[in-house]
Amino acid sequence: MKQTRPYIITALCLQMVLGAILLSCSTENDEYKKDSPSAENPAEPVGALLEDFSIEQLPAKTIYALGENIDLTSLNVTGKYDDGKQRPVKVTPEQISGFSSSAPVDKQEVTITIEGKQKSFSVQISPVRVENGVLTEVLKGHNEIILPNSVKSIPKAAFRGSQINKVVLNEGLQSIGDMAFFNSTVQEVVFPTTLEQLEENIFYYCRNLKKADLSQTKLTKLPASTFVYAGVEEVLLPATLKEIGAQAFLKTSQLKTIEIPVNLKWSFGLGSMLGAYIAAGPQFGFNIGNKKGFMNYDLKKNNTSFNVGAGVKLIRHLQLGVNYNFALGHTATLYADPNIILDGKPLTQDVKIKNNTWQVSLAYLF
Repeated sequence: MKQTRPYIITALCLQMVLGAILLSCSTENDEYKKDSPSAENPAEPVGALLEDFSIEQLPAKTIYALGENIDLTSLNVTGKYDDGKQRPVKVTPEQISGFSSSAPVDKQEVTITIEGKQKSFSVQISPVRVENGVLTEVLKGHNEIILPNSVKSIPKAAFRGSQINKVVLNEGLQSIGDMAFFNSTVQEVVFPTTLEQLEENIFYYCRNLKKADLSQTKLTKLPASTFVYAGVEEVLLPATLKEIGAQAFLKTSQLKTIEIPVNLKWSFGLGSMLGAYIAAGPQFGFNIGNKKGFMNYDLKKNNTSFNVGAGVKLIRHLQLGVNYNFALGHTATLYADPNIILDGKPLTQDVKIKNNTWQVSLAYLF
């Protein structure tokens, strides 16, 4: 045991020395990391002073509902420094002044202050309240209303009976509830591209409404009684539209123009278990396989036609329809052959043939 003690003491001393060296290296490395600028947060040059700044891009939100907080998303500010360089500057709500959403205002100046330098931009406070994406209140006494982009849906009768001239519906709006503008004085409504659904009676008794441009929306159905007793003169419908509900244009005596999409179906109910529809639109056909017929008769590879038809819906799922297709060009070619007698004469020249056809369809709708 006496012979091993020196070795044990020596080993312990070596461990202590190595530990001290490693600790020293770790400390120096940590100090190096503190002094070295990271790639994610480059250090500002020492002594660089802000001379001026500019607003390169406004916030995405510049129209607010009552009670909403300021949103600086997408705000882009660039600072100009005395070293001749330009750098992005992050703006915080604490650097904003002049914003208040307590009352409606058409134009409110909002000021950004950075190191004593100031720049301003304008926002609008709309006379509406929004909760969880739903328009909950519309203040009276305003001729024009622009909805903020926080509105996702307009509930039933939101503008009913309102004395208003123009409503600009926001991008992001998806649905409008039943009787939303019923008996209002609205003259113009601007529809967003995001609109997907309308409920019935939207513009019932809107006698001052002259034009409804729905062409850029995503609507697939124009519901029943949409424009009943409205003063609308022109209606533009979207290419996505597939169905027009019953009495959608009832008593629209001033209506002069309806622009319909490439395919349209108008449905009307005949009871809870039975319905009927009228449809119109283009049809594109392709011939597959052998296109050669008898007597040098050659079908086109593809053809275009316009179809009109009608049908019934049974038990809500079963659909029976009949269509008649008007060919919009020739559908086949009959090649010259003196052995073929056409209208009492030998066929000496190629003849382009146009065939109109009937179609009967039976479908089950899921």
